[in-house]
Amino acid sequence: MEIIQRSEELIRKIKDMGIFRFIPQDEFKTCENYINILRFQKGEDIIRQGEITGGIFIILEGKVSVIRDSIKIAELEKGEIFGESEILLERPASATIRAEEDGTQVAYIIKGILEQLEKSAPRFTTIFYKTIARVLMTRLINIDKEYVKLASKLESIDQARKIKELREKIFKTPE
Repeated sequence: MEIIQRSEELIRKIKDMGIFRFIPQDEFKTCENYINILRFQKGEDIIRQGEITGGIFIILEGKVSVIRDSIKIAELEKGEIFGESEILLERPASATIRAEEDGTQVAYIIKGILEQLEKSAPRFTTIFYKTIARVLMTRLINIDKEYVKLASKLESIDQARKIKELREKIFKTPE
């Protein structure tokens, strides 16, 4: 992991992506000094399952894998967030997040800073948390769609098993 020096260009890039694009410029200025930028190489763990993350991450460049109990369950790309369970639920990371490309960059905001901003910049944090809620609801809707697809496949498998059992009964040779 490498800490990257903030530049005006990089801060502009952050402002225009992901959860920050909905925040007015004057409100964004309130937090821009608290954004840390980190770079990871392919295969490096950004956070590990069960670890306290201490904040939220936004992918600026590259891709990451979401790995839970050694199973890759998702891939996240530029503009997407992770680590939100720490700031919303005060829970450790529910999955390992691993860089999938060399030079993967993430912005990181410490939970304590967000708590300070709740008092000093309530408009910023309201928009910030609403945007996180939108992201999480979109994920939930997508998971629900996948669940329905999987459930219908399982139903078909169960029906096929029942038909096979029925055939076996019908065509069974009497003893």
